[in-house]
Amino acid sequence: VTLSRLRCGHSKLLKSYTNLLNQEENRCRFCSLADESFDHIFRSCPALSLHRMETFGTDSPDLSVAATEPTLAVAYLRRIQLLL
Repeated sequence: VTLSRLRCGHSKLLKSYTNLLNQEENRCRFCSLADESFDHIFRSCPALSLHRMETFGTDSPDLSVAATEPTLAVAYLRRIQLLL
């Protein structure tokens, strides 16, 4: 359920919340360089690079990892404290 919400935009990511609240600010809480989106968190946030390497073995995993390796995706979200 959590991964499905992430993919469809209903999650704890700031971009999802600010869209629901009609707010402008949705910068990544980890790096402040880009919007905090599923793609940014899983592929390009420089502040999370080490976490991605340790979890997925690559700095820029394919987004399909959420569907093909859900256990890894959940472990990653827990590691970065977006999922408790």
